[in-house]
Amino acid sequence: NSAVRPFTRCWAHYLDVNFAIALYLLFVIFIREIGWLAVNSMGFLQYIPVFLTLWHLLEALLVSKYGATPGKALTGIRITDAEGNRLAFRPALRRSLGVYVLGLGCYINLIMFVAIGFGYYLLMKNRRNFWDVSAESYVEHAPFHIRHVLVPIGILLLLSVIIQALLPELQVFTNQLLEEWRNTFGSSEETL
Repeated sequence: NSAVRPFTRCWAHYLDVNFAIALYLLFVIFIREIGWLAVNSMGFLQYIPVFLTLWHLLEALLVSKYGATPGKALTGIRITDAEGNRLAFRPALRRSLGVYVLGLGCYINLIMFVAIGFGYYLLMKNRRNFWDVSAESYVEHAPFHIRHVLVPIGILLLLSVIIQALLPELQVFTNQLLEEWRNTFGSSEETL
């Protein structure tokens, strides 16, 4: 399939990041419940960037073993070599680290936005990104189907409900952020 579909790729990555964070938070719940650590989950939020870095190693393993990550599979994306076979681990790792560094700017806010814009430009111009050229990988897209949107949304909502139920301090944290927002920017009634 010769379609480039950058927004499908972005959707797949967004799903993978959310699945990775959910996996991380479930891990936090597990180690807390078995008594290995007595810290609340908010203390672990600072380690999410480290976990997302490790996610790229897992991503390479999944792409080499299955041809896709969960987000890619749910959105109909498959990563292959020139013959249509799954990538070996090394090219999959090269691709994943290329996405991490060049496509996402190592998740550093300002750099990330520049990297995403540049990646989009290269993809639209060359129909492949640097990391795919470097890894000799190709991105195949299944024909679009509404399930590529609705099923992942359902899964994300379910994960959100489960994590909110298991980590009540996330709700407290969210409420604190909202209160700080209101105090900083005022309520809409005050600005009218």
